[in-house]
Amino acid sequence: MHSWRSTTLTESAMTATFGFFVVLCVLWGRFVVVCSAIQKLGHPSDCPPLFLRRSGYYHLIFFALQGGVLVTGLLSDFPGWWTIPVFLFMLLLIRFLGQNAAFSKYRKIQREMLSDAAEGFMPCSVDQLERIRERASISNSVLKAELAKQIRMDALLKR
Repeated sequence: MHSWRSTTLTESAMTATFGFFVVLCVLWGRFVVVCSAIQKLGHPSDCPPLFLRRSGYYHLIFFALQGGVLVTGLLSDFPGWWTIPVFLFMLLLIRFLGQNAAFSKYRKIQREMLSDAAEGFMPCSVDQLERIRERASISNSVLKAELAKQIRMDALLKR
C-alpha cells in the first residue's frame, strides 16, 4: 500500500510508539480521572494513598504521556493532521471512561456503606440510612453535575 510519502523504518517505529502512547495514556488517564472524581465526590479513603499525597505527580505523568502522544503522532507515518483529531478523541474517551468508572465505584461504595449500616457495623440514623440508600442508586447525570459543582468550588477556593 502506497502512502503520500515514503515510509522509513523510523516512521514505522514511531507509529508503533504512537499506538503504545495512546493506550498507555488512556489507561493512566482513566486511573487519574477515577481517583480525582472519587476524591472530589467525598471518598478520598478509596483512592491510593500516594495519589492523595502527590496527585500533582500523577497529573504531570498524564500530561507527559499526552505530549508523547502528540510528538509520536506527528513523527509517525500517519498524515500530521490526523494527530489532533485522534488526540481530542482520546481525551474525550478518557474522560468518558474515567467518569463512568468513578460513578460506578461511587455507587458501589454507597452500597457497601448501606450493607455495613444494615449489619450494624456503621451506626447511623434513619435519615442517614435513607440518604445512603438514595446515593447508592444515583444517576450518572446527577453525579456529573455534583462533580462539576465540586470542581468549580475547588477553583474558587484556590483563588
